[in-house]
Amino acid sequence: MSWYEIGTLDTRNDVGDTQAGQAFSRRFARPTVGGYAVADIHYYAATDDPHTRGARPGEYWVGLDIEYTTCTDPARPGDTETSSAGGADDSDRRRHVYRTLRDAERRAEKLAKGLRPRDIDDLVRQAVR
Repeated sequence: MSWYEIGTLDTRNDVGDTQAGQAFSRRFARPTVGGYAVADIHYYAATDDPHTRGARPGEYWVGLDIEYTTCTDPARPGDTETSSAGGADDSDRRRHVYRTLRDAERRAEKLAKGLRPRDIDDLVRQAVR
């Protein structure tokens, strides 16, 4: 069964511990045996906490946060949840580091807008281990 988009979530400012700027989020769903799977995909500009050992102040990258929920109503996954998992991934940092927050936000927005339903299984496997 294929994923389909059920909404673009409002931009968020509470996605990850390393979040430095705006998050760009999309929601996808697909039927499962006995219900639905819902995947909320959040790309956001990230930076190190300056108090963390090894922090690299002034560097930005794109973080990825995924919330995966099985539920009975995809319009209300939190209210009808039967199980959930989540994860974060900052592997984009190995490929792309930005000197400005705005550049990292542009990349996050581009990644979110470029998501296709066929990408969701790989993203869920990558972040929800």
